[in-house]
Amino acid sequence: MAFSSIEFIFMFLPLFLVIFYLAPIRLKPYCLLLGSLVFYWLSVKNIAAFLLPIVGILMAYLSGLAHHKERKNADLISKLCLIVLFALLLGFKYVGLFTETPVIVPAGMSFYIFQLTAYIFDVRRKKYTAETNPLKIATGMMMFPKLLSGPITPYDDLRYHLLNFKCSFDKFDAGLRTFIIGLGMKVLIADRVGGLWTQIKSMGFDGISTGFAWLGIIAYSLQLYFDFCGYSVMAIGVGKMIGIELPKNFDHPYTSHSMSEFWRRWHITLGKWFREYIYIPLGGNRLGKSRQMFNLLVVWIFTGIWHGSTINFLLWGLFLFVLISLEKLLKIDKNKSPISHLYMIPAILISWAFFAIPDTGDLFVFFGKLFPFFGTTEAVFPNDYIYYGKQYLIYIIVGVIASTPLLDKLWKRIKNTHIGTVILFIIFWAAVFCLSVGMNDPFMYFNF
Repeated sequence: MAFSSIEFIFMFLPLFLVIFYLAPIRLKPYCLLLGSLVFYWLSVKNIAAFLLPIVGILMAYLSGLAHHKERKNADLISKLCLIVLFALLLGFKYVGLFTETPVIVPAGMSFYIFQLTAYIFDVRRKKYTAETNPLKIATGMMMFPKLLSGPITPYDDLRYHLLNFKCSFDKFDAGLRTFIIGLGMKVLIADRVGGLWTQIKSMGFDGISTGFAWLGIIAYSLQLYFDFCGYSVMAIGVGKMIGIELPKNFDHPYTSHSMSEFWRRWHITLGKWFREYIYIPLGGNRLGKSRQMFNLLVVWIFTGIWHGSTINFLLWGLFLFVLISLEKLLKIDKNKSPISHLYMIPAILISWAFFAIPDTGDLFVFFGKLFPFFGTTEAVFPNDYIYYGKQYLIYIIVGVIASTPLLDKLWKRIKNTHIGTVILFIIFWAAVFCLSVGMNDPFMYFNF
């Protein structure tokens, strides 16, 4: 079940909130757990997929309990649990490479397994004490606002909220306003501008012009950002409605001055996970430059593997590794001059081209269109970028402006005013109209 659906907005969420607010404080965690289980069942509608996170939660609980009771084999139990969890994740993602039947990765699997493994790691290294109540672990891990696509939230950050649900009208109001902003980002920007990339894929890369190829990858970059950022903002909004603060997941990444900075601003919670549980344990930047480069290579290979099983994701990870390594070696990763954007804009777009096109043959054709220096097929319609550009220009302009801090600064001034309320009213019902007539797409990050 997607946040940007009529069923969620007008059925599940209102019913859940009524029950949650009427429940006594001591029962609110269990109300949240039950609601999350229902939400997940409605999202997967498959008993095997539904049971997977429950099995993972039991393993995390048993691993934590072994450390809590200081059993001699606690480390062995933790290692076995981690092996099983990662084997399940990699198995679902990659078994399709060796079978004729495609395997569908259960919704949210990558996100809840990363949170379960973080819990096991943290308890094992005594970052915090293990939870002795498995229902509390289940509530923290299955919390429906963040279940399907994050933000990836450490259990210790949620533990306090699960004991102290500080609900209020002000928090509900702030959460509702935040949710509507995220809904608008997804439905009114991402889904609209994404139509341009859909047009290009349906036409085939061979017949498009260079201008149309660049216009298309700009549209895809905006679609990906507003799709995933919109989901994260909606998740934060729903969390606020029930008194839980979820972490920020995006911080205007397209205004970054370097690729290193970009990946500190894009999918922030995933970046923190890789830094905390792979990069730093490998030695981070403490063991010299050559070891740091190796550690970065491992991180970006894992990042590519995490996103998908096709070769383009590995190429994407390696491309980012090369850029970030060069920035660090040349000491330009902290360059804040405006001219750095001349490097970053094409670098970001090229990176998303690797990300967007799974077939390597299509990928090379598309790069031949982006950089037609060595000869490429002629465009079927040389002025295609003008024809389609006119159709999507308003969405691209809105997307570019909205991806900068400009609108955020303006919105902070008016969000609690009558003007802000009217704007939210328009955004909400415009989005609902689009949803009601089928003018919406599935969340892109449900595929990862």
